[in-house]
Amino acid sequence: MFRQVHHSFLKAHQIIWQQGYWRYLLVPIGLSFLLAVLLLAGCGVLAAGMSGSVHEWISDFVRLQDWLQAVLGFLLFALLLIPCYLLFRSLVMLCYAPFLDRISMGTEKLVGSAVLDSELSILQSLKRPALMAAITLCGLAAVMVLALLAGFIPLVGAVISIVLVFPVNLLLSTLSYLDPYLERRSYSPAASIKLIWQHRRPAVYFGLIGFLITSIPIFGWFVGPTYSVVGGIVLAISMTDGDLGGKIKA
Repeated sequence: MFRQVHHSFLKAHQIIWQQGYWRYLLVPIGLSFLLAVLLLAGCGVLAAGMSGSVHEWISDFVRLQDWLQAVLGFLLFALLLIPCYLLFRSLVMLCYAPFLDRISMGTEKLVGSAVLDSELSILQSLKRPALMAAITLCGLAAVMVLALLAGFIPLVGAVISIVLVFPVNLLLSTLSYLDPYLERRSYSPAASIKLIWQHRRPAVYFGLIGFLITSIPIFGWFVGPTYSVVGGIVLAISMTDGDLGGKIKA
């Protein structure tokens, strides 16, 4: 099960570098890097503004040292990184959308799967990634609300929130990367989600590896999404070919 996840990233490395696919991906790689910079900057600005407001509000009741505002800003920035990361992983698929058919066909050929020809316009290629991004972000909002409510439970609330938020975020972040191949195999969005849920443990593990790669400053912002895009196609092929426990028909 987890062996297939390792295999998907190793294949992604081979396809991107040894097969020279990075030459076709310079545009989406550059766009994903720019998106990462903009989102991090937005998180920083938002955290700075919120820390000032929170510090001022608390100071109305308890006198706080000025340096605590910087601590609050750092904590808020770290907290905002969770939804920021998922937003990044969802939106970056829109950068790759016009190239997904070419990437998928090349990947299918190299891993020995049946190659499906597909000719989509740029507008058509954006529809499904945009839909899956919307589903992912709605799922994130629901999880964050549940985690917030769980936080009110004494003692165990914080633990429940952490256990709920992190793995679900990883699962949601994986959804958009496995779906392009599943769409090419005529899976509906519901069928795609059902398949990924059936294989949720390797999907979460896939999301974790993608997170670790993407979290590498600068370098990871460039290559992390690309590894996940190509690796997601390889893993989806494994799922639909039955290597991970059977196929769900659309």
